[in-house]
Amino acid sequence: MNKLKAKRMFEDALRVVGDKPTYGHPEDRAKQWQELNEKEFLSQYCQAVFAAGLSWAVMEKHFEGLREVFKDFDPKAVADMGPVEREKLPIKRKDKADGILKGAKMVHGEGWREFKKRLKREGPDMLKELPFIGDTLKQQLAQYIGLADTPQESLHLRRCAEHCGTSSVDELVDFLAAEFKMPRRQVDAILWEWCAKHRPF
Repeated sequence: MNKLKAKRMFEDALRVVGDKPTYGHPEDRAKQWQELNEKEFLSQYCQAVFAAGLSWAVMEKHFEGLREVFKDFDPKAVADMGPVEREKLPIKRKDKADGILKGAKMVHGEGWREFKKRLKREGPDMLKELPFIGDTLKQQLAQYIGLADTPQESLHLRRCAEHCGTSSVDELVDFLAAEFKMPRRQVDAILWEWCAKHRPF
């Protein structure tokens, strides 16, 4: 890995984004996890699933519409919902909407307290039980709910790593976290937002 190139890249990202990205700023990750409730979890789950493959701008534009479709992520209301009609979705992915509903019903059926205890015990891999959550999105979702200080293997982060001469997102994030004395998820979030908003590569 070209460490000088990595440092200069991150300095560019900091100039644009600052050290407090919109998502993933870890001022108090333990508190974030402690205060996580079922409604916020469903919101983050929906965002992670629908954001995959979309630009930042598209997701920002349509998220309030998704919030309306999913009844402000009220757990009982979502668990009681029937299938969503495609034309009512601001992002026309009925398969993802059906997946969110199935996942929400799974979480609500198990009971939020038990689900959260099991998630803490089993870690991010447990999130793959939910529809549309694979290896990449499990990292993103775990980061956003305060479960783990883990970088996400997103396309943006992989491009950053390749730009610096490495195929390892972990290597890049570990180096920058140590160099700039930041938690790994903060480094990850800054780079992700920089790439998502400004397309440097």
